[in-house]
Amino acid sequence: MTVPVLLALLAVQQPEQPPATPQLPQPIARVEVRPAEYALRVGDSVRLAAVAFDSAGRPLADVQLRWFTSSGSFAGTFEGSVDSTGLVRAGATGTLNVAAVASVRGRVARATVGTARITILPPPAAKLVVTPRPAR
Repeated sequence: MTVPVLLALLAVQQPEQPPATPQLPQPIARVEVRPAEYALRVGDSVRLAAVAFDSAGRPLADVQLRWFTSSGSFAGTFEGSVDSTGLVRAGATGTLNVAAVASVRGRVARATVGTARITILPPPAAKLVVTPRPAR
């Protein structure tokens, strides 16, 4: 066999390689949640805001945000909750970790997460009673 024929046979036997899909850069570099830390009393609420930034530090406009909570208890529902607009409602005393998950609409890419830490303080005393000092 000649070399060209041998090379042709080897080429036929090799499985065809699928074309490489181009890797698109991650569009979201970071997510900032404001305020990043906040203290609430039981029963109060605060609205959080999240902004996604690209690698150059520019805010991104067409970003979808989803809000989640997590804490030491079952899904954070004991300490409080967050709705789809970022409104946090304080439940019981403790710490509520809130996450904003940002992704670009219409594009498959890894989601990027920003977090906030909400401390839930006990409510103020409803009544304070001072009794006189007992006589000796």
